[in-house]
Amino acid sequence: MRKLLAIAAFLCALAAPAAAIDYPQLDGRVVDEARLLDATTKRTLENKLANLEAYAHKQLIVVT
Repeated sequence: MRKLLAIAAFLCALAAPAAAIDYPQLDGRVVDEARLLDATTKRTLENKLANLEAYAHKQLIVVT
């Protein structure tokens, strides 16, 4: 039992930093806050993500 509690505490400690991430407002399929993508690349990604959503009924968002 003590070993199980130690493992659970360790996993919680790993998850804490991930919960602290501050994401930007998701206002589209591609949110490029870091300004890494040129306009053509962003448009291409948006089109591919729209096709994915229409075909597979799944949503995927790209955030930088």
